[in-house]
Amino acid sequence: MSWFSEIKKASKSSAGCGIMFAALFLVPGILAITLGEQGIIWGILFFGLAALIAALSAKGANGQKSIDAFLAEVDSIGNRDNVLAAIDALTPQPGFQAIDVRFHTYFIAYRQGITAHIWKTADVVWMHIQQNNITHKTKAYGITVAKSNSVQFEIKVHCKNQILFSLPVASEEEGQRLLRTMTSLCPSARIGYQEQKQNNAFHAPRSL
Repeated sequence: MSWFSEIKKASKSSAGCGIMFAALFLVPGILAITLGEQGIIWGILFFGLAALIAALSAKGANGQKSIDAFLAEVDSIGNRDNVLAAIDALTPQPGFQAIDVRFHTYFIAYRQGITAHIWKTADVVWMHIQQNNITHKTKAYGITVAKSNSVQFEIKVHCKNQILFSLPVASEEEGQRLLRTMTSLCPSARIGYQEQKQNNAFHAPRSL
């Protein structure tokens, strides 16, 4: 299956989930109406929720907006059919976390579910690795009973017009290796890093 077909398949799956979720409100809505009087109010409420969910799915919650946005990015790269064929001809890069990323001398593309983006390597102005410290909380009856910490890394890609992409990587070592490869593809990009403090303050990049 082609790269773009995988995106459309994920979109249809998302739409199907939305329809099923809407159906969950229809059944209690029908039962409530059969009770009469006050049940009618609840029935109308359930029907309203079902209609809202269905409307959101129809208007883009199923991923169609993401697909249209991606195709617009593809068209900005070149002929649509040629660019999509070029993506299919590339091998997914190992080392990224739960995303399909493909490198080309002219562009970089990535896909995660219904989300996909592509950008020119010449448009990249700055790249760096960011460390994110994640706190996981285990709660019981609303009370935190345990905490655990983990560290995640991602490559931040800053493009022209203040466009930012985040590419999670499996480890800092993999991030450094991938960043070196991306540096060879984006010779005009500044390479550095940002430090993230607990107050989420960011500092200016420093050259490596």
